[in-house]
Formats: sequence, C-alpha cells, structure tokens
Amino acid sequence: MSKDLLRLSQLVTSFGSGAMLDLPSWSVMIAGLERWDGRKRRPIDEPRLLRRLPDGPGRGLATPPVHEEDPYRRDRPGLDAILFPQWFVAARGDTVDGRIRRRFVRFSDLDPKQRCLIEEKGKKRIRIPVAPLRFVAACEHGHVQDIDWRIYVHRGGSGCAGSLVLEKTEATGDIAATWTRCSCGQSRALYEALGPDNKRLLVRAASNAYFPVTLTVLSLPSETAEDRLVVEHREELAEVHSTEDLAQAFKFNKKLENAFVRVAPEAILAALGRMRGEAGGPVAPRLEPEELGVLAGPSPSGRRGSLRRS
Repeated sequence: MSKDLLRLSQLVTSFGSGAMLDLPSWSVMIAGLERWDGRKRRPIDEPRLLRRLPDGPGRGLATPPVHEEDPYRRDRPGLDAILFPQWFVAARGDTVDGRIRRRFVRFSDLDPKQRCLIEEKGKKRIRIPVAPLRFVAACEHGHVQDIDWRIYVHRGGSGCAGSLVLEKTEATGDIAATWTRCSCGQSRALYEALGPDNKRLLVRAASNAYFPVTLTVLSLPSETAEDRLVVEHREELAEVHSTEDLAQAFKFNKKLENAFVRVAPEAILAALGRMRGEAGGPVAPRLEPEELGVLAGPSPSGRRGSLRRS
C-alpha cells in the first residue's frame, strides 16, 4: 500500500473526520464527510445500523472513499484534509544561558516556495526546516482550534510584530519547563494555558486527542424476498415513499415493474422502510440477541447464510 494512503479500517477507527494526522512535513486534520468524494464511496445496506442514526438530510451509510491503486492512474484518493495546526516551529534553535530557543511562526509566514524559515546572516540566506507545533487548544465539548500565540504571549494584545520563540529550560517536553517569548520582551509560561480561564491545552499527537464513536454489528441475511429485491433495486427506488410514487416508478420503468410483479405494493413499501430505518417501523431489538438467533438457527431461506462484519 502506498505510504500516503490510509486503510479503510484506519478511517473508521483512528483517523476519521476531525482526527489529526502527521505527514512527513506537515500535520493535517481529516475533513468532514461533506468534503469526502462521494463518487468513490460505496453504499452500505444495513437497516439495523441505519435505524440507530439520527434523522436528517444525508442520512445513510457508506464506506470512506475507496481508491484503486494503479500506477497508470493519477486521480486523487478522494479524502480531503486541512492543514492543522498552522503554527510551525524551527527544527533547530539556539542555546542561550542553557535554554533552548526555537523560533515559531504561522504557515503563511514561511517562505512560499521552500515552505521553511529563511534567516538572513550577512549576505547568506539560511534555510531552516520547520515542524508543526505540538500544541493546540480544545474545549470540553470536543472543539479544537489553533492557539494564536501572538495574542497568548501578549495576554490579549496582538499589535506587536516581534518574532516569537519557544523556549525550554531543559531538553524534555515538559510543559512546566516551556515558555513562549517575544522579541519585545513579553513572555508567558506554557502551563498557564491549562488554567480555568483558558481553553484546554492539548498535545495533538496524544492518545486522548481523538476518540471515534463506533458501533460493530454482524450483517445478517435479509429476512424476506422483498428485502432482497429492494436492496437490489435501491437506486431505482430511491425516491419512492408512497404507493403513488411506486406507481410512477413502475410507469416509467417496466423492468422495475416486472421485477416486483409478484410483490404487493404494501410489502415493497414496508421493505423500503426497513432498509431505510424509517421512524414508525418496528423497534430494533438489541443487536447481540438478534445476531445470536441467526447464528444458532437456520437462515430464513432454510439454510445457514454467510455473515459479514460491517
């Protein structure tokens, strides 16, 4: 697998929407579902899971964008990401009075071509590699954002255009030994960001930075022939919500009408409701007993059906 691709299981667990991911030169946040390429997502038919989704537009189940690796293809994988955080720190710094000082700046202040810090020393221009800053801000409701370090070090003021440095009094990552300083003379300890009046300081690569909400079920065989037919023709029945809609669909699609010639309209609508998990349908039992019943007994067709994990 290419090093710049993620497995589907990783997108469901460790690197879903809102997760921060380290790349060789940058750190990014996986964008929301609205920015994922819908053309590369495969629909998932699992009524029991669908019934547990809140009502709203776009309600449905699908895989993350699936990318077919092919050396002759140059299309993007289909998963969007946002540069985050946008503050970077120099990969190397100076030692002053036993303290390590490294300059840090916004991404927009980096050299636009080389994406690095450029320092002028005499007639020489020295290129200094940078790395994403380790710290971001988070609140108790799960929101995350960049810290405006210029405002932070000046305790609310942002008019100063001095250069900022991250200073450590020892060669560890201890927050208590880390300070932010401005060339104007202002400074502030990093641990103050943990105070009750500030948003919570979060180490972006920490294990508590992202917690996915997951639900695992076994995909059970369809209970009726109507269910199987509806799943097979789900795209053609996507706009059907009443007997009138069904009559119109049959009127303009004789192939669809022939497929359901032996099925009553009420049974088709009921199967559609089960597939969509619509409100008003039968209340879904707990997942585990239902799965156990299928595993312990014969399938609706009289033989044991294969189960797949969703």
